[in-house]
Amino acid sequence: AWLLDSPRVRASSLAACLEARNTLSGRDRDASTYVRSDARVRARSACEVWRREASGAKRPKRPLKACGHAGPADGRAAMADVSALRAKVLGGDWSSATLRLLADAQDEAAANDAAAALLTTGRVVRAPRGDARVRAMVSDRDAAAGTADVVYEADAAEATVPAADCSALLDFETTPPPPEKDSAEAAGRHKERGTALFKEKDWVAAAQHYKRCLATLKRAYPLGCGATVLVNSGGALRQGTLASDDGPTVDVMYDDGSDRGDDDDLDRRKVLAVVAPGDARELQLTTYLNLARCATKANRGRDAVSCATLALGLARNDDDAARHAPTALVLRARAHLAQKHLKQ
Repeated sequence: AWLLDSPRVRASSLAACLEARNTLSGRDRDASTYVRSDARVRARSACEVWRREASGAKRPKRPLKACGHAGPADGRAAMADVSALRAKVLGGDWSSATLRLLADAQDEAAANDAAAALLTTGRVVRAPRGDARVRAMVSDRDAAAGTADVVYEADAAEATVPAADCSALLDFETTPPPPEKDSAEAAGRHKERGTALFKEKDWVAAAQHYKRCLATLKRAYPLGCGATVLVNSGGALRQGTLASDDGPTVDVMYDDGSDRGDDDDLDRRKVLAVVAPGDARELQLTTYLNLARCATKANRGRDAVSCATLALGLARNDDDAARHAPTALVLRARAHLAQKHLKQ
């Protein structure tokens, strides 16, 4: 009864452990060492491993079960199966097969409960859309088919998607963090959130957080006399120092020693970025690289080229960041290929 009431101790673990100790005591006298403190690692796995090693057989492939949600009827059926199996165990049926069926039934019931709680009508989840996964509202669900009807937030388009491919939003999406003072640390947190969304394959949302990171750096290190800047000078990306700021025009002294010389009365719009100082420069560079990745995934080739070019400019003018130059070149080349710009 104690085993059945404990949600993390599976009866199959005990059965397989006893089986292992009785039949394979020569290999390991205490199979429970394989269970450790994690109830999800079952002793029956150790038995199967030992048997495969002894016979030379390969690990059998188990079909993956779709993690659909259960409707009322399915939920009652799952609970009935668990209750029936528990009754058999309490009645004295301690066979390995019964105990494992009970463990699997408990796992399935827990998965059904979790899916049912996630896919409630009106809840916003992350649902698949093509190769990406984006925010969508659940409008209906089909427990028997294991699907959910969703409405995408971006354009209100409707779709039917597998319930197993839907997931909850991240914590900072449901509970927005409080505003922070502009600093490199605050910008780094924006980048971390963008990276978390990128791993979820929500590339548009990730790009928004990367842009917030760059906007925070821009406010923390504003354009002014003495600032290091990246400038579009005659179609070439050059790094220099802002000598004067006269409103619509600026004077820039370049660091590359080119014969082109410096620029006087340059259109202010030609200044593409202010280079962040110190460690913030690495943050700025890698954020541009991540933005290029997001733009490529979202089929925004021109944006990907622009971001990769700015990252390349930052990398080429700093010895410590030069290792990022090959990555920037590859990302820019991929963006050009996606647009069929073969000459570039």
